[in-house]
Amino acid sequence: MATDTVSITDAVTNVELLDECLLPDDLPPIESRPLPLLCRAIFDTNFEDKNAYITGVSKYIEEATRHSEFNHMLEQGHHHASLLYTWRCCSRAVPMARSSDQPNRVEINMKVVEVLKPEVDKLYGFMHFAEQAAQRLCMEVKRLCHSEKRKDFVSEAYLLTLGKFLNMFAVLDELRNMKASIKNDVSTFKRAAQFLQVLTDTQAIHDMHNLSLFLASHNKIKESLRNDISKIEGYEELLTDVINICQFMLENKLYLSAPEKHMYVKAIAFSIYLIESDPDVSMLAKLEHKKRLSIAKLDRIFKYIEVVPLFGDMQIEPFAFVRMTKVYDANKWPLSDKKGNRCNIQIVERLPAIKLEHESYLAQLAKLNSEMTICDRDPTDVENVELTSLGLSGLQLLCRWTANIVETISWKLLHPTNPAINQQCPETAEDYERATRYNYSVEEKSAIIQVIGMIKGLQALLSRLEPTFSQAIRRCVYTELQDFVQNSLSEPLLKALKGKKDLLANIIQSIRDTCIDVLAAQHNVVQKEKSKKKSKGKDSNSSSSSDVRLVKRSLPPEPSSTQLYMARTQLESLVSERSAGGKKILRKELDEKTVEKIERFLHKTTHWTALLHFADSLSAAGDLSQLWFREFYLEIANGERIQFPIDMSMPWILTDHILTTSDASLLECALFQLDLYNDAAHYCLFNFQKQFLYDEVEAEVNLCFDQFVYKLSDAIYTHFKQLAVCMLLDKRFKAECQRAGVSIRTPPAARFDALLKQRHVQILGRTIDLNRLISQRINIAIIKSIDTAIWKFESDQLSSILELDALLEANRMCHDLLNARLGGLAPFNDLFLEANHNVGAPHGRITLHIFWELNYDFLPNFTYNTTTHRFVRSRVTFKETPARERPPTASVLYHWGSKSLVAAFTNIFHVYSGFIGMPHFKAIAQLLQYQGISVILEEVLKLARGSLQQGLKNHTREVLKLMPKLCKLPRNDYGSPAILQYYCHHLDGASKYSEMKSEFCQELRFIGNMVAFCLQLELALAHEETWDLLVAAPFTNVIPKPPAKTVVEQEKQLQKLEEKYSRLQLTNVVEKFGDTSQRAIAREAELLTRERLCCGLNIFEAFLDRLRKMLQMDPIWKGNPPANRIMAIEECEEWHRIWSALQFFLAQPAVESERLHEEIFGDSVHWGALTLIQLLGQHRRFEILDFSYHLYRIQKVDQKDDTINGIVLTKMVERIRRLQLLNNQIFATLGNYVSIWEEHEAKMTLKQQNRRVTFQLEPTIFNTRRRFDAQATLRDHVPNPAPTVPIVEQLADQMTDVSGEFFSGNSRGLSSNIPTFSSVPTCFNTQSRFDAQADHVPNPAPTVPIVGQLADQMTGVFAKAEQAIRTLITRFNAQEASLIAARDAEANSARELRNTNQIMQVTLENTRQSENELRKRLNELEESMRRVQDENRTLTRDFNQCKQDNTRLEQEATRNVDKHRREMQTHRDDLQKKWEEFRVQLKIEHRQKLSQYERDIKNLRRVLDDTRRDLSYAQAKVRELELSREDFEHAVRDELQRTMMAKYRDMVLEIAPERPIPPQTVSIPTRFRSTSTSRPGPSVSNKENDARRAGRMIRDGDR
Repeated sequence: MATDTVSITDAVTNVELLDECLLPDDLPPIESRPLPLLCRAIFDTNFEDKNAYITGVSKYIEEATRHSEFNHMLEQGHHHASLLYTWRCCSRAVPMARSSDQPNRVEINMKVVEVLKPEVDKLYGFMHFAEQAAQRLCMEVKRLCHSEKRKDFVSEAYLLTLGKFLNMFAVLDELRNMKASIKNDVSTFKRAAQFLQVLTDTQAIHDMHNLSLFLASHNKIKESLRNDISKIEGYEELLTDVINICQFMLENKLYLSAPEKHMYVKAIAFSIYLIESDPDVSMLAKLEHKKRLSIAKLDRIFKYIEVVPLFGDMQIEPFAFVRMTKVYDANKWPLSDKKGNRCNIQIVERLPAIKLEHESYLAQLAKLNSEMTICDRDPTDVENVELTSLGLSGLQLLCRWTANIVETISWKLLHPTNPAINQQCPETAEDYERATRYNYSVEEKSAIIQVIGMIKGLQALLSRLEPTFSQAIRRCVYTELQDFVQNSLSEPLLKALKGKKDLLANIIQSIRDTCIDVLAAQHNVVQKEKSKKKSKGKDSNSSSSSDVRLVKRSLPPEPSSTQLYMARTQLESLVSERSAGGKKILRKELDEKTVEKIERFLHKTTHWTALLHFADSLSAAGDLSQLWFREFYLEIANGERIQFPIDMSMPWILTDHILTTSDASLLECALFQLDLYNDAAHYCLFNFQKQFLYDEVEAEVNLCFDQFVYKLSDAIYTHFKQLAVCMLLDKRFKAECQRAGVSIRTPPAARFDALLKQRHVQILGRTIDLNRLISQRINIAIIKSIDTAIWKFESDQLSSILELDALLEANRMCHDLLNARLGGLAPFNDLFLEANHNVGAPHGRITLHIFWELNYDFLPNFTYNTTTHRFVRSRVTFKETPARERPPTASVLYHWGSKSLVAAFTNIFHVYSGFIGMPHFKAIAQLLQYQGISVILEEVLKLARGSLQQGLKNHTREVLKLMPKLCKLPRNDYGSPAILQYYCHHLDGASKYSEMKSEFCQELRFIGNMVAFCLQLELALAHEETWDLLVAAPFTNVIPKPPAKTVVEQEKQLQKLEEKYSRLQLTNVVEKFGDTSQRAIAREAELLTRERLCCGLNIFEAFLDRLRKMLQMDPIWKGNPPANRIMAIEECEEWHRIWSALQFFLAQPAVESERLHEEIFGDSVHWGALTLIQLLGQHRRFEILDFSYHLYRIQKVDQKDDTINGIVLTKMVERIRRLQLLNNQIFATLGNYVSIWEEHEAKMTLKQQNRRVTFQLEPTIFNTRRRFDAQATLRDHVPNPAPTVPIVEQLADQMTDVSGEFFSGNSRGLSSNIPTFSSVPTCFNTQSRFDAQADHVPNPAPTVPIVGQLADQMTGVFAKAEQAIRTLITRFNAQEASLIAARDAEANSARELRNTNQIMQVTLENTRQSENELRKRLNELEESMRRVQDENRTLTRDFNQCKQDNTRLEQEATRNVDKHRREMQTHRDDLQKKWEEFRVQLKIEHRQKLSQYERDIKNLRRVLDDTRRDLSYAQAKVRELELSREDFEHAVRDELQRTMMAKYRDMVLEIAPERPIPPQTVSIPTRFRSTSTSRPGPSVSNKENDARRAGRMIRDGDR
């Protein structure tokens, strides 16, 4: 078969197209359904297509027209309800004129009118709508209650629409009563308009007056409607029908959303309120007497549903409408009249039942979905019916659960908690805070969270299956509708036609014409004709119309809402007990079977309209937006709160409870609680159509989501940090703590995995990568935790390095646990470098602090114990440690995770706080690595150089001045007490040096601590490197040899193991598949790993080498060249003599008031001094010429005891013995590292002198294992060495004999025998040697306690000893030269044998190669003969080569595509980074603007307060002016009176001048007098009182 070829360009294009494919993530479904933008066909035309069904009954077409009008008015009513509910007071924000004298008061009032005019116009529209809607309802009630239409049939849908209309009036009136801010805004507008004289028209003034009365009257809409509707005769019968149909819907649960259920309850209650309009007669009792309704059933409904949401967060008790009636009788309502203290919806008790329903439904859904998925075919009719039933059940479950949540929240909002009862609620809590934050118990919060999670989870699941459900519902509706219309109604139609029942036949035919499918009807006609032909000759009754099968359409049409309405209404008229337009009741003309079919069909089609709009019904059934709205409580706050904080917001309360509770099962419900904001935002935009509400929701979401991510990240880090720390704890330790009664808290199981996998969280239309955000927070938390650990280490001593290492290990383990779940975590090493400040700096904080501790605390104040290999703090401090910085305060989370774990690890590491040992050095080696260790050692060497060149050198110079020039070794004849006295006398000058046992020892301790520190650090580093090699062994082809009986079998097994583990060998893998640079890196890495410990790298050797070079630079440590040009025996110029003197003083027993030097300096002094001796090459001289050693040897022989100068001899000797053991151990340790240099230097010296000296037979007791291994190797090359004279042993025997004679006190032995000299340069003067001497000299003679005579004798002894030593050395060199010559000959013969063997191997190899070449030539000849036959194979190879070339080109194309993808990914990352930066910048700008807005609001408030004060002052001034006007009027009246009296007096005088007239005095009012004169201004108290009265008058006017 020919294969299609694809070009590279097409292949690259096809690969690039894969980036556009949206692959679904395999994420846990723990978030609610997204709300995508979809194009949906809306078949709810609101009866616009009613004229298309002309064959229908005209009565029902007219009813559809009225129905359409009512639906339109219901939409307008919802719009006005949204306007009222979302109304925010504008009068508080607009400026007000402060006084009548303010120059810009006109402009201010004009702005007030301009701002409030549109809002007032909306209120006008609301008032007119309320009046028109009431009139329209009264007209419809009057029409339906006409005497001729009372017994007519009214459809169920029409009655429900009337119920919705009544519910609308109740909601609008309650909203109007609640909003006091509307009245304030209207009053503000009215005052401003009157000031500007805008309302000059009489109609405008009348309308404003009516609006004021409309808004001011309480229950205006309800009272007006009741008054109007009560005038209609028989209105109670219609309202009774509304009550009954609502009661029927509630009892049978025929609702699919919580608002629909609550609408039925409110419609019942408001209908009762309208019925009971007569104050004298109870119409409800009459209706119950007529059995038109049942008060007991209504009582149960009101008891079961106590509180329902009115609108938003407004709640109402439906039974309150019944209590408002004029003839309310509590005895008729025994259940509802009693107010309970508990919510009727006990959500905690209902939770198990809800869980059971949820599990059962999911099982059914999963079963049916699996069956349909397995069978790759269209669902059958039965499966469509099952899917439809399952979808309806899901909607009903969602509705029921949502109603439970909404009713619980409503009851809680209507019944806030009482601070006197609830101890958690403070007395200063706000109303809304008492209704939300403190009104729920922990169990109630958990139950609400779980129910919301089930609601949103099931809603999301059904939303994902919505296409399947919608298709199945459409097919099921089509099939059942056509089956009923074409089959079930055929027989009743034929009977009606035969019986000449025209009305019945017309209605049935109208139903068929309305709903029948023409294509299916034509198919059925053909089937009927065929069935008639087949049934000829048979009884006609044997065939039935039900045998006709419907035709199946691939895309069945969906009936419109008008079709369903017309069909249901006409079917209801057939089975109704009332007449359907005539005098006859059509139900009686149908048989029982047909009536039963029709009733069953009506019950089945109740929810068809909702099912056909499955997506919208699903959204309505799970809508929980009410939980966020709080406009009612904001209105109650009266401007004190612009918006409530998130702690009072119900969605955040539930989310915060999830993050703070210990119930891990609630974590998966966290995102479902955040979906409440999606519901609220969707309702604000599409129902309220208010942008500012959506902005408030968005602002709260931004804040809450930040808090959510912060708290969730904190909880996740806390859990995994505690888990990692608990994993570090030993199980036995925890078990012992448990037995001791100490509980260590282990983190409980948590379900963070599902949350951490969320990468596409949908909130307010935005897609959020929760995994990435949490990763960012976790990175910050880990950095802070590491920083806290380093801070703690920096504030403590060096022994806390173990706790630092454990903290870093806990953080590393926590990082590993989180990194398996989070994809955005940075590598731990990067986080560690950032916290350690080691990204750009050469040295990190840990390295610097370790050096700080070494310099200021460890080296000067610690002492080393050679036995335990530990450093401990000295009891006497010579150098005060500077104060360390205090660590910043941090939570226990950033230490060990919890208080119990902190206590446990504190006790654990307290054990290691009193010393510094190998665990601490291992931690230092792990933390510092090679670079840090090199830095530390370099700085320590600088400190050592400073000490050697300054402190110790100065002390050495001073001690040399006080030391005697010569100090001999006394003879044993003097006895040990005399020798002790001799040394005390000669060293008396040095003992007077004041700093001998203080600063001098302190400097030596400083050096000794450095040496011991480097030694322990080298051992720890070697341990780490060995462990690294063991771990790297499987990857570097280092396989242990398996056990086997023979070598051949072992090699075979080893080959099998190599083949088995060959895939683990990284170098081989990289060699096969890597490029050139990768291969080079792999080879270098393997070489470094293999040769790390094989090339002799040793930091302690390097450290000692550097110290040795420092010592060689200064001659003070070696002194002047000896006079005998061999070594200084009696002179006190070398360093070992100074240390001998110091050791002599240190070996003396301490006085009661003194401390031993071990207690102050430990072994550090010996390590420092002996290291200098070893590096200077003076250790053998020290062992022979030391003062204390000599005293110890003499006392061991004579066994004397005495007290010399307060020194007990035996005690001092015992101390010398211990010091000798310590010194031997130190020399042995140092010899392992220094002997290599000595060999190298000796070889170099001998080369210069053309001499050879072998060192493998050097008589020393400090040869290490490495030395003896080298000797064994050398002996292997010399199988039969020539017999040699044990020169050294002869020398030791001779020296022993001489020493015996010397100790015996024989004066002749001093002149005749070879002198014995205990300090001969050999190290065989050990314990066993002196024991042998003790056996040779059983009875030593008493010594002469004369110092001078002893010195003379010792001079001769030294001369003879020197001569004997030279003789023995010459003999030793001669015999050793002969031995070397023999060994060289033997080595030459062995070398010749090896050369001969190699020549034979080369010859054999050449022979093999020639044989192979001959074979190759023979093969070439054979191949040349086959070339002709192999042409086809050559062509095949060429073809394969072309194929390989094609493959290579494809691989190159793939690599180019990968490169392009990487470039695109880099570009995307850059864009994402820029977007994040822009987002951060935008957020900052938003916060700045928000802060500016808040400041502006505060300023406006301040201006508003000033305006109010000015208004009060202006009103007070107006009142004063009014009072002044009254006074002026009184004054004018009095003046007129006086004028009239004067005229009257003149007239009287003219008429009767002789009659005296008494003078008339007219009193002038006091107010006028004060006004006429310079009246002072009112006092402050009067102004305040007037302002208060004016404000009270304004508020009374607003009311």
